Amino acid sequence: MNTIKKIICSVLLLGLAFNSFGQQGTENDIIYLKNGSILCGKVLEYKADGNIKVEVAEGSIFEHPASDVVKIKKQSKHSIKLKKHLRQDKPLLVPENKKMYNIFMGKLTVGANTFNNTTGGGGLYYAAGYRFNHFVSLGLGIGFERNDAFNFMPVFIDFRGYLMKTSTSMYYSLGAGYNVALPTGSWRLNNIEKQSGGLYLHPAIGVRFKSRERTHFMMDLGYTIQSNHIKVTDWWLGDPVEQTYFMFRPTFRIGLMF
Repeated sequence: MNTIKKIICSVLLLGLAFNSFGQQGTENDIIYLKNGSILCGKVLEYKADGNIKVEVAEGSIFEHPASDVVKIKKQSKHSIKLKKHLRQDKPLLVPENKKMYNIFMGKLTVGANTFNNTTGGGGLYYAAGYRFNHFVSLGLGIGFERNDAFNFMPVFIDFRGYLMKTSTSMYYSLGAGYNVALPTGSWRLNNIEKQSGGLYLHPAIGVRFKSRERTHFMMDLGYTIQSNHIKVTDWWLGDPVEQTYFMFRPTFRIGLMF
């Protein structure tokens, strides 16, 4: 009987040991230091303006300045606090000069056409280019827009610059190019015989918002000037009529730059 009790006690103690080891393992943190070292253990103490203490698996305790920590994986009570501090300490990113840029934006427009009719529209566009310095960037862009009863694909030069050398900055931009006319399914214009594009011009001023990552949120207000030329059959007389449409619209845009 004593032997059976001893076996049962041993099994229970072994189970408790494994359970304790498993719980301790789930709290292990992986700490990456600036000098390339990696510590695997448990964060015992952390002070933002002081040191970090880490107990490794062998029971040894290492102490390093908190400023030496690059990142930390897994979570114990102290590591969560450290992660929050590291996120706060990560510097705001300022886009580098002599680098490529990419921009995706969506736009909403409202305004009048040649016949003083109030019309609206919207679209999407993508631009990519080269940042010479914070004040001068140059690239190419392409988009798709629906304005009034027309569909357009503007192809343009993207000229822009940022007024401050900070993560948050006012900026100016100018898109100038050609408005490619696309087929339209509008019932008002289903008698079009011929259609061609025209001018595309979009000056704007806006804000690039601060970010600690490479991607920045952007927002601007501008003015879209577009034209296209169509040839239609007059419904009343049956004769062909050629018309050039000009559209002038205040424009609101939001997007991302990276």
